Amino acid sequence: MTTRTAIRKEPRQARAKARVNALIEATERLLVASPEAETAALSTTAIAREAGVPVGSVYQYFESLDSILEVLRERAHDEVMQVVANELQRIGEHSDWSVTNRHLIKSFWAAARAHPTFRRLTRYENSTQPLWNTIPKPGSWLDRLIREALAKTDRTPPADRLEAQVRTLTAAISVLTDQAIEEQDEARAEVLVDEMIRLVAGYLA
Repeated sequence: MTTRTAIRKEPRQARAKARVNALIEATERLLVASPEAETAALSTTAIAREAGVPVGSVYQYFESLDSILEVLRERAHDEVMQVVANELQRIGEHSDWSVTNRHLIKSFWAAARAHPTFRRLTRYENSTQPLWNTIPKPGSWLDRLIREALAKTDRTPPADRLEAQVRTLTAAISVLTDQAIEEQDEARAEVLVDEMIRLVAGYLA
């Protein structure tokens, strides 16, 4: 899932880039302001009106509403990733895996909860995409965070198992985080996150 594939026509001039950004930011404002149940009911007409541009401008750069939401999902993922990456910098080298694991998942969950659109966009993606399409692939933002976390610990996997273990951790954390995101009760969501921490800690114990 990348911005480059979601945008039909890559803007090159400053004016075109400003228009694309205006459309993306208008969509984000509408998402934040409207009830979550109305995500699928957002229209390109409403987005164009909010951005102050002709509706034809939407289709000049995006194929559909989902294309705009895809860009917003990537942006939200990148912003959450940066918060978690900054938190991981606070962990010293050769840290205990249980400490690093808890810090990674807790900071990821806190950043996801605090972000204005991350949870909502994730829920929308989960409702419209097959499970396999929602799991971050090798080289993704979560893949990189897990590799960074493992590099700081005393439990770095053997070289012949590293790739398999990173993929396993990526899939587990992605799916189980989505499970917590889908939970409407915040207390139960926190319990699910704590169980995920125990599961991931035990995997490399």
